[in-house]
Amino acid sequence: MSARIFSHAKQFYNLAEAAREVSELSMFPHALICNYCFFMELAFKALSPKIDSPQSGSSSGRSLLSNSYPSSSLRGHDLKTLFCNFSPDIRGLIQDEYVESRDFDLDLTECSNYFEHSRYAFEKANAHPYSISAPIQLATHVFRRIEEKGAELDAHLFRLKRNLP
Repeated sequence: MSARIFSHAKQFYNLAEAAREVSELSMFPHALICNYCFFMELAFKALSPKIDSPQSGSSSGRSLLSNSYPSSSLRGHDLKTLFCNFSPDIRGLIQDEYVESRDFDLDLTECSNYFEHSRYAFEKANAHPYSISAPIQLATHVFRRIEEKGAELDAHLFRLKRNLP
């Protein structure tokens, strides 16, 4: 996993969590949705085997690909597309143990373009209807799974990276 990209992702997650703790969700739903969804976008990009070689130094740190930069082929904000580009093993590790009362795929599909829609909501007369619980639940789960399964995810990514052209 690219620790460099994931460290940026964590900043957006932590800011959303801090804001949620000190305020009513209805005070700034677009900002929360943007932060949670952008966290997931960056986290998914950090987990992609399509990352460029380290820019400097070796692959030191707590992950095998710690200095990696996002590949120029990783464009866009569509969470479902980014997630579906993972190998089945990586998708399984992220999806596993999702909240029993919710469906990971349905939440991911619902939130897939929330970042772009909420970021540019001011441009539309009829703003997109949002469910704030889906991105919160999804982001919290993704964050927890990456933290718990980081070494296992790295091992899968390392094998995939070796097999890329």
